[in-house]
Amino acid sequence: TPGSLPEGFHLEKLDGTEIKSATTMQSQYVNAWLGEPFRLVAESGTDPNSFGEEKTVATINGKLQTGGLKYGIAEYSGSTKVQNYALVPENGLQAVSADVKLREEEPQSASLIIRKADGSKNLAGAQFKVSKTDGQVVGEYTTDESGIIFIPNLEAGTYDVQEISAPPQYVVDSTVHRVTLEAGKIGEITLRNSIKPTLRIVKVDSVTKGPIEGVTFEVRVTDGGKIGDYVTDENGEIFVTGLQAGVNYTIREIATLPGYVLDETPKQITLEANKVTTVQFENKAKSPVYILKLDAKTGKGVPGVRFRVTRADGSLIGEVVTDSTGRATLTSVPSGYITVTEIAVPDGYVLDPTPQTKLVDGENPVEFIFENEP
Repeated sequence: TPGSLPEGFHLEKLDGTEIKSATTMQSQYVNAWLGEPFRLVAESGTDPNSFGEEKTVATINGKLQTGGLKYGIAEYSGSTKVQNYALVPENGLQAVSADVKLREEEPQSASLIIRKADGSKNLAGAQFKVSKTDGQVVGEYTTDESGIIFIPNLEAGTYDVQEISAPPQYVVDSTVHRVTLEAGKIGEITLRNSIKPTLRIVKVDSVTKGPIEGVTFEVRVTDGGKIGDYVTDENGEIFVTGLQAGVNYTIREIATLPGYVLDETPKQITLEANKVTTVQFENKAKSPVYILKLDAKTGKGVPGVRFRVTRADGSLIGEVVTDSTGRATLTSVPSGYITVTEIAVPDGYVLDPTPQTKLVDGENPVEFIFENEP
């Protein structure tokens, strides 16, 4: 039954039939919760908002049956099996009535999940600023241990998400990412970080290309301040992390080993995110003597062979052992004739006792080559 509706409003079925008085709804709608629907219509020229709240739109009258089943009636036909039965409701139909009123509902809020990741790994400690598209800042948030930010109770609409701080070793993504949220739903945006670039400095002998340990380099921003001083390890390498992508750096050798000439020529390099960039320097030895030991059959270098180096008068200059490539190096060898003698070999090789003598002029490198029979 329609309520006392204001002028300009009426009720109708979904097929457009106006409900002017008490009306029996379609009988096929037998479920009390899925009864035949109807609607309140604001007629042409009527402001829908003028209806107001808490006014009775309609009164629903019906009958409702409650309670369980009281008992059953069964028929038997010569066996113990139930052939027919009937169940009788405990309570009869009860008349019910309810008023339908119009009430404005509070708009549903939206929620936002920001996820920060590096590949398959979520990143904690990334900080984001969330703003409305008109520039109004909603707040600043930081990803938790699972790499997630959850922001509830937002108005539906479009928001800008921008990273303002990244975890150590990662590049800040300053791009503004736009996301649209719907009422009653959770929106999600996943942003990925690039790893800060790594600088690899390599120092090798200019002739043997073997690594040189203990050489010091200075790294600085080309148009800025100093980053630090670093020393090559046993592999002749330095790894500098935490640098910025797109920035130009200058690398300068500032100290080398005794017996080597300092390379005073600096090198510049611009680094890229997610990439290890290598800069190689070569040192020239002072009065160098190179000893190479080869397998007579394979031609490959033999490591672990010991040599004694002496002056022409027999005085000792030093002893050296070949490295993994079969090479050994002496630097700052005094000018004059020197003799190199093999004094120990690894198991499986025959010692070559024949010494070799050559002249060292103090400028040009001198190389001794020995071959071992296995």
